Amino acid sequence: MNKEKTYGINKEELYTLNEVAGFLKIQQRQLYNVIKSGSIEAVKVGREWRVSGEALLDFIKTNTSGGIKK
Repeated sequence: MNKEKTYGINKEELYTLNEVAGFLKIQQRQLYNVIKSGSIEAVKVGREWRVSGEALLDFIKTNTSGGIKK
């Protein structure tokens, strides 16, 4: 059984940048910089950017030491 941490994030959902910034506890401007650097994948839907739950979880896994607690 896979006990992968999801931090309350649904892999199949698309999140707004405001929601992602809230999950990561960073300012939206910082999130734009993270996206621009290629550290987290985002897609533009109409005029707004979205981040998949899967991309968000991948970012968390590769950029933390497991110190996040739910």
